[in-house]
Amino acid sequence: MREIKFRAWNKEYGIMDYKFLIWAGSGRDEGGEYESIMQYTGLKDKNGVEIYESDYLSNGEYEYIVEWDNKNFCWNGRNVSVPTRSALNWHDEEISVWGNIHQHPELML
Repeated sequence: MREIKFRAWNKEYGIMDYKFLIWAGSGRDEGGEYESIMQYTGLKDKNGVEIYESDYLSNGEYEYIVEWDNKNFCWNGRNVSVPTRSALNWHDEEISVWGNIHQHPELML
């Protein structure tokens, strides 16, 4: 069974918050305003870094954005340079997290 965890982008301070409390439906807590809440995939990269929704991943050849696929009920990696998707339930010893869409918005397609 995987661990259920979340993180939130605090746009007021420009930081990723791993310990936050959202007041019901407000998108705010005592630490500022949150633009996006992202779920942990249950996977880790080659360095033991947890992979979250909206992370950028690289395997040395391709770069991906982690997204949830409602149709197939799985985490996908959307290739940022080629319009393809790959399920994130594969075992790739070379995959690493190098950022997310909030730290590098210029890479969003």
